[in-house]
Amino acid sequence: MGKIVNFDLLYLCFYVISLSFAFLSQGFKRKILYCLSDLSFFIGFIIHSITFIFKWFSLSIIPSRNLGELLDTTALILVLVYFGSKLFLKNREIAFFLLPFVVLFLFGSKIFIFKTQETFAFYSSVWFPIHILLLVSGIALTIFAFIYSTIFIMQDYSLRKRKIANELMLPSIETAGRLGKNYLITGFVFLTSGLFTAIYYGIAMKGENPDYHPGLLEVGTFLSWLTLGISSFGFIRSSMKPKKRVMLLMVGATLFLLIFFGLLWH
Repeated sequence: MGKIVNFDLLYLCFYVISLSFAFLSQGFKRKILYCLSDLSFFIGFIIHSITFIFKWFSLSIIPSRNLGELLDTTALILVLVYFGSKLFLKNREIAFFLLPFVVLFLFGSKIFIFKTQETFAFYSSVWFPIHILLLVSGIALTIFAFIYSTIFIMQDYSLRKRKIANELMLPSIETAGRLGKNYLITGFVFLTSGLFTAIYYGIAMKGENPDYHPGLLEVGTFLSWLTLGISSFGFIRSSMKPKKRVMLLMVGATLFLLIFFGLLWH
């Protein structure tokens, strides 16, 4: 396990270096700084992915059994979505907003890196990795929607108050609104699929654990799903004002914190 811990620190260091270059690139607006940020980001992603796969094969269970492991998995999926999105759009300015989430989640994973005391049957079932990957992908995509919604609000404020776009290197308000909508709807589909895989397993295994009762994890997940569903419906029907849709999205994304903290008492 010592080697794994060292690799954990190694990819975290590359993410921190990437974050530093991302901050500098927004200040100096030099292409070389963007390239160095992306290069460090990519190297960290490669090391992170190899370490994650090694842990998965070593444990024979996807490493997402407790809060620390889930935060690490979420950080990895966030980076995967970032580089996957680069195949379809120019999103280099998003690293400025995304990397703080990645670094924060990884620091959190080191704080809550405790051993799982009990191995539940759900962990070794085929539904557990499916549930985790769908759910975490939904969370990651929603964080991207949250980022673009934040940019939308920043651009809207600058245009209304100062009559000029924000001085940071940001996409236009139209682009931010469109990408926020696309990420939200896609994330909601993944989140819904992740929830129903867990619900299906719970129904199939009904009666095996009569002492189990829904807790903060389930409540937080349901409230997030409901709020994001209302926001997604507003985007599709265009029946809500843009700022109201954005605020609902930000509330729903914030409720995801309950999912992470709920693991402490699950």
